[in-house]
Amino acid sequence: MLHPLFITLAKQPTLFTEHADAYADLALAEWQGVTDQLKSRALFWVTTAVLGLVGLMLLGTSLLLCAVVPLASMPMPWLLWAVPAVPLVGAVVFAWVAATRHDAPAFEALRAQWAQDMATLKILGEE
Repeated sequence: MLHPLFITLAKQPTLFTEHADAYADLALAEWQGVTDQLKSRALFWVTTAVLGLVGLMLLGTSLLLCAVVPLASMPMPWLLWAVPAVPLVGAVVFAWVAATRHDAPAFEALRAQWAQDMATLKILGEE
């Protein structure tokens, strides 16, 4: 006895190609979502690294200025700490956002569709 799937495919041969095409479209849409998530995550981490490096360079420059110029002769010595603090705080914020982001699992809709199709085939096989 043949499985009902084979009987259906024999009667309607284009059904399989349409279904496979729909799977390909779904996989492509899911892949685009995954690549968008990866690009976003990479952008957050690259921004974190750039801000951190800029902050460290400004901190080094501030330390050199602090060592060369006496604090008493500086009109605003607090700027030596405030200027490098801005990109460093930005780096910490971006790192926190990047680390605590929760992206949707990859290919979740494709897995759900596959599970639904397998359940349908199981029901058809029992009949």
